[in-house]
Amino acid sequence: MTRDKRGLPKYHSFVDWCKRIAMYSTGSTAANNAATEHADDDGAFRKMAKYFLTHELTPKQKGDPAYWLREDKSVTTKQRSLINKVLRKNLGDPRVAYYIFQHGVPTLLDPPLHRKRLDCYKELLQNMLEEFMTWHALLLRCLLERWLHPNTITAQRLSDLDQKEWRTQRRRKKNEAQQRLSQGTRLAKLRDSGEK
Repeated sequence: MTRDKRGLPKYHSFVDWCKRIAMYSTGSTAANNAATEHADDDGAFRKMAKYFLTHELTPKQKGDPAYWLREDKSVTTKQRSLINKVLRKNLGDPRVAYYIFQHGVPTLLDPPLHRKRLDCYKELLQNMLEEFMTWHALLLRCLLERWLHPNTITAQRLSDLDQKEWRTQRRRKKNEAQQRLSQGTRLAKLRDSGEK
C-alpha cells in the first residue's frame, strides 16, 4: 500500500490518505443510500472540501472562481467532481472516503503513539491485523454492494451505447405507464365529480 507497481515508495500512499480522510470524520452515520456524498454536505465532506479547496489547488485553479468555496452554501458540482477525482486517484474509489467517514479507520492504519512493553507488541499487532482485515473486508463488501445496487446497474445501462434497444423499450414502458396513470386520474375525477 505504500509502494507502487515498481516497488518505489508512493508520494501519497493509501494509508496516508485514509488518515487524512479520517481527520474530517464527524462520526455520523449518514443514510446508506446512493447519494450519501450529498446527504452529509454539512459534515465531513464539507470539512474535507473546505480544506482541499483552500490548500490543495493548483495556482490556476485558485484563480478560477468556480473553485472558490462559498460560505453557507453547498459544494458545487464542479468542486465535488474535482474532489472525487482526487479521491479516486488516491483511494481507488471516492466511496472509500464515505466509508471512512462512517466507520473510521482501523488501529493499524492510525496506531496509538504511546509506548508499551515488548511482550505486549505481539498481542497488540495481532489484534491490529485482525481489526484491519475485518475493516478491509467490510469496505470491499460495501463497495461491491454499491456496485451491484439496482440503481447503479440501471445508470450503467443507461450510459452504455450498446443498450439502445433496452433504452427504447424502457422509454416506451415509461410512457405507457404515464398514460395509464393520467387516464386513471381522469377517470377518478369523473367518478368523484358525479358526472358519470
